[in-house]
Amino acid sequence: MKKINLIAGLICVTIFGCEKYKLDDLQFEVTTIKSKVKVGEEIVFNFTGNPDNITFFSGEVGKQYEFKDRTSGNGKAELQFTTYLQNNKPNTLKFLASKNFTGIADSLNIVNATWVDITNRVTLSSGLDNTPSGVVDVTDLREPNKSVYFAFKYTDNTSATAQATWTIRDFVVRNTFNNRVFEILNLADAGWGRFNMINKSNVWTVSATGLRFTGGGANAPSNDTWVIARPADLSFVTRDAGEAIKDINQLLNPKKYVFTAPGTYKVSFLASKGNIETFNTVLKEVTIVVEP
Repeated sequence: MKKINLIAGLICVTIFGCEKYKLDDLQFEVTTIKSKVKVGEEIVFNFTGNPDNITFFSGEVGKQYEFKDRTSGNGKAELQFTTYLQNNKPNTLKFLASKNFTGIADSLNIVNATWVDITNRVTLSSGLDNTPSGVVDVTDLREPNKSVYFAFKYTDNTSATAQATWTIRDFVVRNTFNNRVFEILNLADAGWGRFNMINKSNVWTVSATGLRFTGGGANAPSNDTWVIARPADLSFVTRDAGEAIKDINQLLNPKKYVFTAPGTYKVSFLASKGNIETFNTVLKEVTIVVEP
């Protein structure tokens, strides 16, 4: 009977947790023989302790621990695209921006929004295919906690001659911050909304490679038609990313690394250990000087 009770007690402790599981304190240290290396020279980081997981941030651009949660930065916001005009009827395309459009492409919401005409900032085709707009600075349109909608507006009236046809390609909006370029949106992922105020049977054609409005022939109905991109956060940046170099199933092995450019780098190691009840983290940082 005593033997049975002993077995039952072991089962209670080991399986059912009759005593609350206590997590060992997380212990973690990082050492390296050298704190100064040459470009291309391998450096070895050695670890001691009991972490389950380690994430490595080299300190290089895009791999800095201090920016792992950053999602915005007030850099230089720019855009560009190319255009192609057919039937040579200039002044039929406008490029606009709004900070209070609702995102609903219908007549009420388009009319009630405030649109800034920024056509004079871009170069439009006068008949040459893939005419570059130029790199257009739109930083002045940025406001805290506000996105910007960019739109192309086509207008052409009934006349004895054929209407204009416009094609737009290579549309992209970027934010350059701390010498890094972050893509905010491009033509393929801009989620273009389309609406024709007058001639409901004719709207912009949208594909992954271009926007196109084909005007009608002589005496065709007039058009006042819009194509509007999804909201653009002109301060958008991506989080810096670390490299997972250990998980719970791996041994605590050294980390070898080679820097490819000179500079002073703050190398960070984020260690963690835990279960569903307790989770601990420790950050260790080492400054490495990389010489040419």
